[in-house]
Amino acid sequence: MENNWENEIREATLLNEWMASGQLVSCRKLRKNIGLGTPAEESCLAAIYIALSFKTEDLLSMFNYINHCGGDTDTDRGGRSGDTLLNY
Repeated sequence: MENNWENEIREATLLNEWMASGQLVSCRKLRKNIGLGTPAEESCLAAIYIALSFKTEDLLSMFNYINHCGGDTDTDRGGRSGDTLLNY
């Protein structure tokens, strides 16, 4: 079993690869590899990825993606907060 640091590094590396590709990953891929649940180790990484992916888009586009992905409310709030901070 991986320890938490190894898993976090693996997920951060994966997010970096996704960002470098310039293509938004499917909700299914995000859920499978990172997670969209309540635990912080899932929702924070997902929120950061979503915020960075939509930093040049309008909020409605980001919310549509979040709504399509499902998950928990904190992912929505995290993504929104991240997007707001990145645009200041």
